[in-house]
Amino acid sequence: MFLVLYVLYISFCTCVSLTGLFLMHQNV
Repeated sequence: MFLVLYVLYISFCTCVSLTGLFLMHQNV
């Protein structure tokens, strides 16, 4: 159970990071 939550947490952080970088490049 904890492993699943850990994987979901990592995936969420990765998506947020990629989205943030994408938006930053779009604003430039």
